[in-house]
Amino acid sequence: MSMSAKIYSIIGLLVLVAVLITGVSIYGIAQINNSTEQLGRLANRSVNLNRVDRIALSRSLAAVRIIVATDPARIKQIVDTMFIPAERDMEAELADYVNNFPDNPTEEMKNYPVQIRALWGEYVKATAELAEMASRNTNNQALALMAGMNSFWENMDKSLAEVISSI
Repeated sequence: MSMSAKIYSIIGLLVLVAVLITGVSIYGIAQINNSTEQLGRLANRSVNLNRVDRIALSRSLAAVRIIVATDPARIKQIVDTMFIPAERDMEAELADYVNNFPDNPTEEMKNYPVQIRALWGEYVKATAELAEMASRNTNNQALALMAGMNSFWENMDKSLAEVISSI
């Protein structure tokens, strides 16, 4: 074998090793990319569940504010600014949670959003009833009726005082 043939065969062998190393590297990078994407989806699902918790807590806070509120206009404002957006935000977070599922989610994983939606639906119903009851605000209505009767009681007191002084 001539010297040029040996050089060409060494160069060919080096090119083959370089191609092999490149192929293994590309495969490794693809695996790392896939793992990174799966970890990103997992992290996004964790963030989604954190936001779901925050939305539920904000609705709970709104419910407490409604209980404390005495003005029906303030109660309506709380419902409009906190209850309604929370329902929209919850649906968006659950949709994003589903979008971040891995390529082959388990049945248990698929059921999580269904369970959360069911619990959220019950909670929304209960807090909506709470808002409705609070907006009736029967204690304030009773106080308003009592305040409206002040003139009656004042007249009654005057009349009784006149009767007593006439005796």
